[in-house]
Amino acid sequence: MNPYEKIINTMRKEAGRIERTSDIRMCEMTSGTTCEIDGIELDADDLVVNADLKGKLKQGDKVLMARVSEDTYAILMKVVSI
Repeated sequence: MNPYEKIINTMRKEAGRIERTSDIRMCEMTSGTTCEIDGIELDADDLVVNADLKGKLKQGDKVLMARVSEDTYAILMKVVSI
């Protein structure tokens, strides 16, 4: 195996590892149907939401989100301080 093949194989392994890791993050809703993550505004087209939360989120709510595909995030639950 030449050095280029080794680099490509390493890149493939890393890409697979990154895709398998679950990245759950806390975000703040910027409106009832939008939120911001890493400086990117996600709108309703980018989001899926737990059915119990549909229509109940508002600006300022903190939510836990998981990335489910390259361009889709799932709002798992609303969280509050105790």
